[in-house]
Amino acid sequence: MYINTFWKIILKAIGLWLLMHCIWIIPQLTAVFHFDNGNLDWDVLCWVWGISFVTLMIFLLITWVFLFQTDGLVRRLKLDQSFKEDRIDIQTPPKTILTIIITLMGGLYFMQSFPQFFNTVYEFLKQKILFKDYRDSGWMIYLFCASGIGFWVMTNAQKISNYLWKNTSNQ
Repeated sequence: MYINTFWKIILKAIGLWLLMHCIWIIPQLTAVFHFDNGNLDWDVLCWVWGISFVTLMIFLLITWVFLFQTDGLVRRLKLDQSFKEDRIDIQTPPKTILTIIITLMGGLYFMQSFPQFFNTVYEFLKQKILFKDYRDSGWMIYLFCASGIGFWVMTNAQKISNYLWKNTSNQ
């Protein structure tokens, strides 16, 4: 495997990690409804939503660069230089390594969010209130989405790897 290919795999893994973690903005958007005992200040609400939207766009732009512009990123950061050898002696194909990394990341993300989701559901049911009145409803939605995304990424790692590898090699 070439040094350049090794760095592409690492950068794609970082990009996928960023993409999976950008959904943290969901609870930020819903948490704003509970900060003032139901009395909303629309100016503050618009500012919070605007900042959250800009943050999401920055996350997605950086993620796009890491997932689909890896050649340019390796060149700009000069990651493949300063090595004495041009190749790393690994016999496993690069797509297989990327698939393993994607599977592990999806599994870790699922294992991180799934127990917390059930804990949040348990706390919600214990309080016996409506969902709209539950203070941590945004976090419940976030943890549900995070669990689903982690499971989906873990079970579809081969398809994701093929998609990422195909779209980068076409550019």
